[in-house]
Amino acid sequence: MIFAKVSSHMTSTISIGKIGIEKKLREVKNFPVKSIDSFKAMAKLLLIPELNGQFCEALYKNGRTTLKKLATPDPVTILKELDLSKEEGVIPENTTLSKIIRWQKNALTIEYNGMISGIVLHNEIPIPDAKIYIAEQKAVTDKEGKFFVAAIPYKSQKIIINADGFLRKEVTIQSFQDFIPNFTFNMKKGEISHEVHDEKKGDHIRKFSADDKIQFVNISLEEVAQETPFLLRHFYKNGNVRLIGVQRKKIGNTIEIDRLIIPENMIEKNGTIGGVFILKNNEFIKSDKSLKDFRKSILLNKFKGKLTLAPIKKLI
Repeated sequence: MIFAKVSSHMTSTISIGKIGIEKKLREVKNFPVKSIDSFKAMAKLLLIPELNGQFCEALYKNGRTTLKKLATPDPVTILKELDLSKEEGVIPENTTLSKIIRWQKNALTIEYNGMISGIVLHNEIPIPDAKIYIAEQKAVTDKEGKFFVAAIPYKSQKIIINADGFLRKEVTIQSFQDFIPNFTFNMKKGEISHEVHDEKKGDHIRKFSADDKIQFVNISLEEVAQETPFLLRHFYKNGNVRLIGVQRKKIGNTIEIDRLIIPENMIEKNGTIGGVFILKNNEFIKSDKSLKDFRKSILLNKFKGKLTLAPIKKLI
């Protein structure tokens, strides 16, 4: 299929099946086969925002017949070509160098990344406001349960779908260069029982998901146990400082991080942002360990007492 951009905000489909209509058109006597190829090429160029049909035709006539051929040349060269096209009456006006550079950037994105669309349903009823996560991209379904995501690399990708009142869905899908696949996802009713991992209790957060969210929890000094490590994050003008906890807690898809505001005089002198401080007798003492060291120790604590070494046999 070929998908053509009909405006900068909307994608419509103009389908030419590779085996179907296209094959039949090629079999028609005296049908200009080149026009199929030019139409396909220009339809691909029309995926670029801000690029309309007349400019697309001018680019095609100047040899910019693929996204790659548009993206790779010096933009000044393309500008000169289009200036000539303006003199020949192919385009109604001149363009700018900055606009051509934007075309080239978008051409690269489209050339090496795909797009997907889909619909999220339950018993054939659309689910609005479902959250879609894929390849570091995020989308939300509209009132008809539909979504669209661009800039998906051409390879297998895991897509995650979350909707209130429904079980989370994880599926591996594929994006393609020649067409935009349209997926249908059917959700099941239910609530997820949230797992809890608390690093203060010796747990380790085993894995992170694309839809995880961080939530800072304001705590008081009375809630802080001795020897608890904190990271110094900010000095306030009023003489206070902000600390955040090194140890985290994960409840379902929410990662909780403690946030503590204290007077600056409770911090050991010469404290610097990014340093780790440990509470000892109502004073935060700077640790000689970095945040990375603490994170590593938390990870190692997960395996404490679980690792055994096989006996070493002495070779004679």
